[in-house]
Amino acid sequence: MRAERDILTYLAGEIAQARFLRKRPRWGHGASSDNDTAVDMAFHLFESKETIEAYLKYCCQRAKDLVDCSWSEIERLAQALVEKRTLDYEEALEVIAPGSKTLREAFAPAGRMPSAYHPCAGTHITPA
Repeated sequence: MRAERDILTYLAGEIAQARFLRKRPRWGHGASSDNDTAVDMAFHLFESKETIEAYLKYCCQRAKDLVDCSWSEIERLAQALVEKRTLDYEEALEVIAPGSKTLREAFAPAGRMPSAYHPCAGTHITPA
C-alpha cells in the first residue's frame, strides 16, 4: 500500500535522526512535520481512534526495524551527504549499494534501465 510506504518513510526519518543523535524519537503533535504528516495519513485511512493508534504503533515498530536493518547504509548515505551536500539518484544508489552501477550497466544496454527500475531517477537527495 503506497500510503503505508509513505507513513513508514516519514516515521523512519525521525527514528534514524534520533538514533544518530542518540536521543529518543519525538512523537506527538508538533514534534515534526513528518510525524504530523504520518498521523494525518493514518487518520485518512481509518475511522476508529483505537485502529489508528494500533496501526501507527505497528508502523513505528516496522520503521524501527527497517532503520535497524539498514543502519550501515543510512550511515554511509549520511556521510556522503556531509561530504557532498547533494547526491543525485545514481550517486545515492552507489553509496547505498557499492558496485551497483557496474551491475546495472552490465544488464542494460548503454547503462539505462527501464524506468520501472528508477522510481527516483532525476531526483536529488539533500540533507534537511
